[in-house]
Amino acid sequence: KEKSLEVNRIKEIFNNQERLKESQLIDEFTEETKIKELELMQNYTEIDTYEFLNKTMDIQNLYNRMPEEIKKQYKDISKFTKEYLPKFTKEAKTNLEEINKQKQKTIKQETINKTNEELQKQINELQKQLKGENTNV
Repeated sequence: KEKSLEVNRIKEIFNNQERLKESQLIDEFTEETKIKELELMQNYTEIDTYEFLNKTMDIQNLYNRMPEEIKKQYKDISKFTKEYLPKFTKEAKTNLEEINKQKQKTIKQETINKTNEELQKQINELQKQLKGENTNV
């Protein structure tokens, strides 16, 4: 029983690592240039032999880095390219858009905070000036 439990724990750890592998790849490809690369991998029209071979190698490298579950599901590179790669690209784009939105929110909030601080300083200065005029009267 103990050996069975240990084997199950090891399998669970391995499965967890495989799931993390895909999310790490999505994070890695969450850049505009990487997304453009993914989109170019999907476009095979009007390219010469060397470009075709280079794209095929790029796709093969990406495929090899995918979790085993995806490799089992898409045993054929062409199926992987046609079916999974667009999904992967969409996920990477969505992730990039979320990151950009978060950055914009952060920048907006920092700008608002800075403006509020400047306004508060101006209010404090004006209050000091008013107090100074009241004591002189």
